[in-house]
Amino acid sequence: MDAGEWAAARDLDEPFARVQLADCILEFRRQRTTQDVWSIQSGPLATIAIPIIDRAGLDRVLAMRAPAERRPWRGPKGVRIRLDHDFAIDVRLRGAELVGTYLFADGSPFGGFGGRLPTRRKLAPHLRLLDWLRGRRGSGRIEYAVHRDRP
Repeated sequence: MDAGEWAAARDLDEPFARVQLADCILEFRRQRTTQDVWSIQSGPLATIAIPIIDRAGLDRVLAMRAPAERRPWRGPKGVRIRLDHDFAIDVRLRGAELVGTYLFADGSPFGGFGGRLPTRRKLAPHLRLLDWLRGRRGSGRIEYAVHRDRP
C-alpha cells in the first residue's frame, strides 16, 4: 500500500506536516472523525501507518498539567512538528529507529514514542558498540508486569 491507500483506509486528512529523515518520508495526518494524529512512514522497504497520539490523550494531559510546571526540552534536538497551539512533537532518527518526544508549546516534554522506520540506514558501528556496553540489546526494552499476590 502507498501513503494514499493508507490514508483512505484509515480515514485520514491531508498531511499537515511532511518530514524527510534519511531515506524515509514521514507524513503527519489527523483522522477525520477523532482528530487523532497518525504518521504514514514511506521508505525503501515499506509504507506503514501508525497512530502517534489520540486527541483524548492530549486533552487529558493538558487537563492534568500544573500551570507552574515547565521543564525545557534539553534532549537531542530533532525536527519539531507543531500539532496545534498547545502541542508539538520532536522527531529524530537514530539508525533505523524513530525517536519521538511529545512537547507542550513552551517546550516541556511529557512523553514519547518510538519504533522502526522502513529505512535501509543502520546505526554506526561505534554507536552500536556503545549501546551494547550500556546494556541496550535487541530492539529495546521489554516491559512486563508482575503480580505480587500470585506465586
